[in-house]
Amino acid sequence: MKQKNEINTILQYAESSREWAGPLQSLGATDQIPEAMTTSVSYLCRLAYVYLRAALWGHDYEKYIGLTYEALRLAKKCQTQDKESMSVRCAAYVYYSEYLQYTPISKKFPRCQREKRETYLTKAFTCYEYLLKQDASLYDSFRYAYLLYRAAEDFCLTWPMTKRKRLKEEAFAQFSQILRGWKELSSEDQKRHERLFHKTCYNIGRCGLALLQGQSWLQKEFLMVLASPPKAAKQAERKQILRWVLYGLEEARKGAGLPEIAEDLVAVAHQNQPYPPQSGDIYYSLGKAYECAVTLRLSDLPHDDTERAERYYTYACEIDRQRRLDKQPVTGFTHMYAALFRLYYSQRELEKFAAAWQRYGADIPFTADLRTICAVRWYFCRGEYDRARTALQNYIDDAKWLPGLSEKKTQSLMDMIDTADSGSAHVVKGTYNEYQMRFFQRLAKQAQA
Repeated sequence: MKQKNEINTILQYAESSREWAGPLQSLGATDQIPEAMTTSVSYLCRLAYVYLRAALWGHDYEKYIGLTYEALRLAKKCQTQDKESMSVRCAAYVYYSEYLQYTPISKKFPRCQREKRETYLTKAFTCYEYLLKQDASLYDSFRYAYLLYRAAEDFCLTWPMTKRKRLKEEAFAQFSQILRGWKELSSEDQKRHERLFHKTCYNIGRCGLALLQGQSWLQKEFLMVLASPPKAAKQAERKQILRWVLYGLEEARKGAGLPEIAEDLVAVAHQNQPYPPQSGDIYYSLGKAYECAVTLRLSDLPHDDTERAERYYTYACEIDRQRRLDKQPVTGFTHMYAALFRLYYSQRELEKFAAAWQRYGADIPFTADLRTICAVRWYFCRGEYDRARTALQNYIDDAKWLPGLSEKKTQSLMDMIDTADSGSAHVVKGTYNEYQMRFFQRLAKQAQA
């Protein structure tokens, strides 16, 4: 009994402290699984979690991931029917972690022989789908939903867009089911799972936005220049998704202790966040949600929602800028600035566009693709088509294609410039389908007015 008590104490410490070296040494499990633990499903699963942590965050992935799978093998071998869910849950988490950490681990340990990315994903799906039919916990449900969403957004997987959309829809349904069930929990259980609640809220926001913004890059570009963009189909369904998005992101904001109206952004930029993600990400996502409501004509108060989008995008930009100036860690991305510039462009707020560019461009090293797109949009909305062509041609001549402005995108922008300048859709040189050509025709008609 004393030995069992000691094992439990060490495992509890490992679970609460997230350490592995000391606990594994105390258990005598650094190089092999102790004999005393080989017949207990509970011990083996708990030990597998410790080994997994050592594999992912330590310096000997191959050794500890091997011990992880050995613990899983033994747990499955000695499991009884009442312990089956425990071993499946452990296996699910291992495959879930292997998939999410696939790229970092491959870079850190390039010589290790690993299964394909999709193999880990498939195994994780199989395990979680089994648990959902049995006795899934809140964490099982969240991880399954998160896995669906991440897989849908994973372009290392060669899946068709129809499958990606289906996975996002399934993830969104799963996230919303978790939040509906949340209201039925006791106040004690809600307090215990508060972190999970806010993670679910943030991710239903991200997932919902991915569903709402299913348009192509070209279609989004047209939506910003057409005076009366067509209404999207399935407006009632989209409004329902938007309601969940706004609810989730607002709850995530409250959970992170972020003010709706921030009077001291310097303090916000440096405050410790109790829950991931960081403040700028939440504000950026809120801005994106309100912009989306206006762009897709889902908003009942477009003027107010445009102001909200501007405010939240500005908060995200100011937080990132302040952290950069103070030499604090940042993501390194500049999507929040691109979003603010895009909003001003779509609203034809040229003075604000210029002021924002002057403020942030002085401190932030924007990439050539963002600088070019902003220049082209600036000249385009001012009707200075020759200067827009020149800015784009300079980028083309440089031939250093970046993700934000690929060769195909530059051709589409050039075609938009030519269409607006000539008032005719017959000048396009790119290859477009019938649906895309309608946008060029609408732009030509608008130019003639």
